[in-house]
Amino acid sequence: MEEVRVEHVVMDVVMHDNVDNVLAVGLVTGEVEVWDRVRGRRWGVTAHKGYAVRAVGFVADNALASVGSDGRVVLLDGERGNIKRSGGESGVHEPVPINAMVALSDTVLATGSDNGVVQLWDWRSPSSALSIRGTVAEQEDYIADMKAEFDHRKLLAVAGGFLGVYDWAMPRGHLSLHALSDDVEDELLSLSIVKSGKKVVCGSMEGVLQIFSWDEWGDVSDRFPGHPKSVECVVKVDEDTILTGSSDGLIRLVQILPNTFGGVVAEHGALPVERMSLDAKHKILASCSHDNLIRFHDLSILQDDSDSDIDPEEESRGQRGISSSTHISKGMKERAATRNSSLRVPQDGRRSNKRRRKPTVASDPDFFDGL
Repeated sequence: MEEVRVEHVVMDVVMHDNVDNVLAVGLVTGEVEVWDRVRGRRWGVTAHKGYAVRAVGFVADNALASVGSDGRVVLLDGERGNIKRSGGESGVHEPVPINAMVALSDTVLATGSDNGVVQLWDWRSPSSALSIRGTVAEQEDYIADMKAEFDHRKLLAVAGGFLGVYDWAMPRGHLSLHALSDDVEDELLSLSIVKSGKKVVCGSMEGVLQIFSWDEWGDVSDRFPGHPKSVECVVKVDEDTILTGSSDGLIRLVQILPNTFGGVVAEHGALPVERMSLDAKHKILASCSHDNLIRFHDLSILQDDSDSDIDPEEESRGQRGISSSTHISKGMKERAATRNSSLRVPQDGRRSNKRRRKPTVASDPDFFDGL
């Protein structure tokens, strides 16, 4: 594992999906930085002064956006870090933090707030301010994660025990609630769209992967227990495979339908895995926790094309790691074997003590102030 130390605690990390080795990080002190994994830090700018960055992401090749606990959305020049536009609750005494975001186009961004509000932001107006094109307040808990589905123009958001599905359309910025699931009686923290848009996998506080079938939003169609602690983040590898980051500090490869654990591919030690992001080639995984380190994990082991390592019996059961062209190597299987105890759960997949989401305890008692 390769590590890069930054000046302050990292809240989010995102690899560029078109440019090799380039990534953006959001810091607890409000700074947004762009790094080159090989050459080091490119630039940094204070985008949310006095407040934490909650999420950051590339919205175009030469632009990125950030959202923060100040309730603001900031659009940045990707080359030099200049603030191009901003919008939100600037100067409000008690702003509502924005926790999640996803780009719907090069000019439109969707965000989810701590009060369950979903909004569309547009930066095509001639002014320097971002324009709000749509607002829906149908979910009562904080929006933990969001994903966009472009074929059907759907926006998915998890909050509390509910999955919200929204219709969106441009250029007018239409936004409306399409469906809201029943309460799964577990807190949903992360999500990914897999199986060519047929399934939605949600990571939960109880460590269960809650799986919805597309257009059947009332209740889950399947549950996959196995994580001993909460699933904080989920990253899609391909249509059949995801990576899960858990508060137990482990990053696991998981195959969906058939549901199987492929093994532990990386770890954070005693610290939780808060955010993850794959590079464009799916060979490097960046992750962060409650410290000032950016961690890079080499996943080229997942793309070993040597057929000599394939177990014929395992392959016949449909348990190859990623797809028909790649597989989990023997090295990963050996590493996973040492982790068997970490995958044990009660036989019914449930835990007796349900709990609401709580922050992981940090060594600094003032760490969570103002986040």
